Amino acid sequence: MKKALVFAGGGSKGAYEYGAWKALEEMGLEFDIVTGTSIGSINAALYVQHDFDAATVVWNEMDMDHVMVNGIQLDAKLKSIVEQRKGVIPFLKSYINSKGADIAPFIQTIETYQNSEKFFRSNVDFGLVTVRFPSMTPVEILKKDIKEDYLGRWVLASCSCFPIFPICEIDGQSYIDGGYYDNLPIATAFRLGADSVVAIDLNHEGAHPAYMRHPLVTYIKPSKDLGGFMRFDRAAMDWMIAIGYNDTMKAFGRLYGNQYSFLLPDMDRLHALAMDFVKDITYYEISGVFSLSSLLSRPLVNAPCTDIFTKGSLAETLTPERYFLLALEKTMELFDYPDSEIYSMRDVFSRLIKDSAEAIDPGAEERQASVDQLTKLIKSRSEKRQKGIRLFEHDYEQMIAVSLINCIIKHTV
Repeated sequence: MKKALVFAGGGSKGAYEYGAWKALEEMGLEFDIVTGTSIGSINAALYVQHDFDAATVVWNEMDMDHVMVNGIQLDAKLKSIVEQRKGVIPFLKSYINSKGADIAPFIQTIETYQNSEKFFRSNVDFGLVTVRFPSMTPVEILKKDIKEDYLGRWVLASCSCFPIFPICEIDGQSYIDGGYYDNLPIATAFRLGADSVVAIDLNHEGAHPAYMRHPLVTYIKPSKDLGGFMRFDRAAMDWMIAIGYNDTMKAFGRLYGNQYSFLLPDMDRLHALAMDFVKDITYYEISGVFSLSSLLSRPLVNAPCTDIFTKGSLAETLTPERYFLLALEKTMELFDYPDSEIYSMRDVFSRLIKDSAEAIDPGAEERQASVDQLTKLIKSRSEKRQKGIRLFEHDYEQMIAVSLINCIIKHTV
């Protein structure tokens, strides 16, 4: 049974793939075939070389200076370019002179860590995707077809994200980024004889929806949008590595969670807590807690809190545990808890109680958080959502947080 690993294209988001590779390495999973497109072809070649240590150096040191001369961060936001306006003119001059960005540092990185001897001696098969230009003909380059001194050239051809990077010339033919044809070459892996595939996508929405539920494919994609493909600032790269590691561990059942990552919980205790929470939130939804004064102010759905969860869940029917998880993560988001860390649920419960202490009435017969007080508390503590916090009775996200925190208090105290 041949197992394949597939790496997608995505520029700086290749850091996510390194995080995923790190998780696979820790789990002791090995592969017979590796394919990749663009930045994924670099990671794939390093995997074939059994060079995880080299990949660690590459992704821990990678920044814009290792990619292009006079480079600027291109994260698809105008504000980002405006903030770097002093560097735009040198970048454009280099771009014009090189007929694309001057990627000499990127070529040097490929040449430094590409090792043909290790690559061809390895028993791991390999394939990458590029596109012949200007005919736009897709080309699969397989290990058996690569001349010994051509490995770096074909990897560069797969990575030539024209028009930002210049067109790659090989033996009189022009090539551009393989992502123009297939940014996640799962099909290439199957054509090489794979019986099963682990695919690492860099698209939050998923590049190949049909393969996402394929019985022979373990499809791992970012749990959140990773941003632009030329986002080479160090903080963003470290964040992507952490998310890639966490998402892969979750895909193999080593961690628990959706937008956040948790150590595996005691499922019996979680079930009891989840059942209690579901009953509480259902009561809130059908009761007069919203103080609706007219038909015009009535929610468009009868279960508005549940409606929020079903939009964010891939499950057709929410289990109590899934329902509770989505509510917990929504509350953590309201409190701006970092999404790259690995949490224990016990610690999160304690932290939420502590962080919501100002909203709990110590004189009440039953300790519980006030809707109004918690709303004000979230507004004062939140950085991301400070301008967007709504202070009226239809803010169901905050109702979810109140119900969840009160349920945790009830089960903890």
